[in-house]
Amino acid sequence: MLSNKPLIFAVAGTALIAVGLGLNQGQQADSSIDKRAMLPAIQADSSTLNHIKVVEAVDELIVEAKKQNDQWVIASLDNYPADVTKIRKFINELVEAEIVEDKTSNPAKHHHLKLTPVSGEKVDSESSAVLVEVATAKEQAAVLLGGYPKNDNGRYARLNDSDQTWQVNKKIYAPGEPTSWIEKKIFENFTIADIQAVRRVTEKDGFSFNKLNPGADYVLLTELTGGQTAKDPGVMGSYASAIAGIRMQLPAKRDTQLWQQNTQNIQVGLFNGVKVDLTFAEQKVDDASQPWLSISAQAISTDEAATTLADKINQRHQNWQYNVTEYIYDSILKDLTDLVDTPSDTEVVEVN
Repeated sequence: MLSNKPLIFAVAGTALIAVGLGLNQGQQADSSIDKRAMLPAIQADSSTLNHIKVVEAVDELIVEAKKQNDQWVIASLDNYPADVTKIRKFINELVEAEIVEDKTSNPAKHHHLKLTPVSGEKVDSESSAVLVEVATAKEQAAVLLGGYPKNDNGRYARLNDSDQTWQVNKKIYAPGEPTSWIEKKIFENFTIADIQAVRRVTEKDGFSFNKLNPGADYVLLTELTGGQTAKDPGVMGSYASAIAGIRMQLPAKRDTQLWQQNTQNIQVGLFNGVKVDLTFAEQKVDDASQPWLSISAQAISTDEAATTLADKINQRHQNWQYNVTEYIYDSILKDLTDLVDTPSDTEVVEVN
């Protein structure tokens, strides 16, 4: 009997090895789920993706974008043109996201991954998840994006109609506000280097300044009185820079009635022969005023390039008005006193 023990141990050892191999194979089978596409049908048809809707709790729309005549627009902002670069980055992350690990399929544990519903019968009003609905020419999908793993690797997600949760390999940063997918810088067609002249049109304390060439300093053209002297040319340069860099808070379809009220105007002359008109108006909302900006352009040169640029600016802005901050409104609507030094009464020297 003793002589048989090594054989028994050998058999037992073989069995343990077999079990061990079986576990490894099982682990390998589990690991084979790695790199599954999160949205395989959308990924396969991503070239025809034409609609994105992002919703937070409780069924609150953040932003909706759609393709219109092959151009992305923000449907939730009156079809304002989208920043294609921002849209494309989001789409790429979404369709390229792959599952790296299955997580819980127990709805009672969804809150640990911040994947509780944002809409529907089981909506969680405190949910911090984001629901993303997408559609292609053939497919539709709705995925919930939840919290971020402690290892900072990817994001938790699940299909809206499934309890199975995952960790995916992309962070997929969803937009947080309606304007997340637009370019807020208003002027795309020129910079401060293109601004030759600025004229502030007012009944009192208006001004104008220009420069002969792009490398020269701005010169104040307004006639000065009472001992006034022009400030350093850099002050006018900063003002022109502020105009070129104007950013909006929100776009809206042009309201004709708003622009029939009292308005304030600034004319900007470009070196290429285009005049751009910036018109500001204030709209009363409850007890506050909202400043709005309207833009138009015209070619003052017979050069074809000037006409083309003026047309491009008008096509871009003629149907829109832009809400700007009070700070921008005050910064742009300066008057002559902001560009000159005026002697104070104490500086006047009396001559007997």
